Amino acid sequence: MDIKKFVDEIIADGKITLEERERLQAAIMADGRVTKDEQEEIKRIFQLIGEGKIILENE
Repeated sequence: MDIKKFVDEIIADGKITLEERERLQAAIMADGRVTKDEQEEIKRIFQLIGEGKIILENE
């Protein structure tokens, strides 16, 4: 999975569902390590959540 592309899709939607969070976590941890690029994408999502630009959905 292209994590940057997936994060871009989440940002475009303005929300992240529970399923998307689980898929993102699984993709990031698939190889047992978190790369610098993956860390940057994680930071980007958390920043946008903090700014209210991405809404957490629990479905």
